[in-house]
Amino acid sequence: MFNAVDGSLARLETTYIDLLQIHRYDPEIPAEETMKALHDLIQSGKVHYIGASSMRYWQFAHLNEVARKNSRTAFVSMQDEYPLLYHEELGSRCMHLSTLTDLT
Repeated sequence: MFNAVDGSLARLETTYIDLLQIHRYDPEIPAEETMKALHDLIQSGKVHYIGASSMRYWQFAHLNEVARKNSRTAFVSMQDEYPLLYHEELGSRCMHLSTLTDLT
């Protein structure tokens, strides 16, 4: 993850990313490891906020709970097709994920 962020920073010719989003829940990687890595990126100053997309409600909630239990940074946004109600329950901001078929 760190190499990917460093590569993005170099390509964008900037020193930080405002919002870094992970785009899948990976059951092969422990939630603690995922959230620690994201927190470490924020602590390094390379990333200011973290968000997620394309995961189920319970996966998003689980990752945020792991972050909070370990005093790490939680997600500030979820980009997905979930109803707004879920985002209000989670206290996150909603960004609609659209596809080209949504435009027709």
